[in-house]
Amino acid sequence: MKAKSERWFGPNEIAKRLGLSTKALRVYEREGLLHPHRTEAGWRVYGPAHVERLHLILVLRDLGLSLKGIKALIEGRQADLQTVLVVQQESLEAQRKKIDRAIDLLVTARNRLNNGQTLSLDDFINLTRDARMDQRPSPVILKADFETALRDQFPNIANEALAHINQAVADGRMPTKNYAGSKLDTSNGDFTTVFEDMIKEASILMAEGDETSDRAKALARDWNAQSIGLKPAEKSVSEAIQTAFWGTVNDPKSPKSPIFDPEIFRFVATVIKGMKERGEI
Repeated sequence: MKAKSERWFGPNEIAKRLGLSTKALRVYEREGLLHPHRTEAGWRVYGPAHVERLHLILVLRDLGLSLKGIKALIEGRQADLQTVLVVQQESLEAQRKKIDRAIDLLVTARNRLNNGQTLSLDDFINLTRDARMDQRPSPVILKADFETALRDQFPNIANEALAHINQAVADGRMPTKNYAGSKLDTSNGDFTTVFEDMIKEASILMAEGDETSDRAKALARDWNAQSIGLKPAEKSVSEAIQTAFWGTVNDPKSPKSPIFDPEIFRFVATVIKGMKERGEI
């Protein structure tokens, strides 16, 4: 053991303090996520470093990541305490914003009904999309699932593929102009913001169901330009990225998010395909 000033706990006490079961401790140990100290008599004990590791595990589990994904993050040194605290804060802030927006929408809808007004189709679309209290996993977690799938399926080129993606995002490879009918603002050069805005726009257009509208075509042009900017030159790397990505978003066991909704991607693909067939893109 280390310094006598450090506090050490047995399995029952640490489980009680952290609100989990001793069975969970054994599972984390079996999966290689947790390595308790052993006393001379062979008893498991847990100190400050173990508590920190358990915090990482529990937060990532709450955010929807599998034990396998957590192990990949930790072993790849992508999930230190500071990183996880940032993700946890961002997730809670996103939930707070969603709740605030949902309350505003509901108050507005109730006020209209109280005043004898009816709700429009757009009102119902907004309520359905933004006022439902379902759990939305963080894009960071979904990215981790994708990286795990990529390493599992394509171990020989996974590092090259991930390096390409990270560099493309860092470079801000995205459309530098908007097309007629586009509702997107790509001027800030922030890849994540532009991508999330494209997803929101696609969600609205998919709900409207018109694959040939000017807005749908404008989105398709932005999306297609974005895809070209992110596409690796090496064909095998490009195919690996697409296979791992679609495998992740289509996996019924994978947490779902509007940012990685396969239906949205299929809708946009259909719009792009139709435009190519008509010679519009």
